[in-house]
Amino acid sequence: MQEQKNELLELRSQIAAQAKQLTLDSTGDPDARLQILMEVIRSGESTLDIYKTTYEVIQQLSDDDDKVSAMLGLIYEIDKDIAVQGANTDSNQ
Repeated sequence: MQEQKNELLELRSQIAAQAKQLTLDSTGDPDARLQILMEVIRSGESTLDIYKTTYEVIQQLSDDDDKVSAMLGLIYEIDKDIAVQGANTDSNQ
């Protein structure tokens, strides 16, 4: 059981790394890119590069209401990440 779990975690890590790279290298419709980037963030595989790229893609949206909504969503995800990092730091002390 543990061996299979480790293999699945390794596979997940490989998939996540490839998805992150493809997402960062992607070009195209900002709306589609934004959705993909937000899914990568929600998967728990976010990095500073992903957050920055997401913000840059948000700037490319044509509708101001969509920009505001996307920015608020991004802030929420960043705040969640900060809280998790803070909790991990607190538990390590």
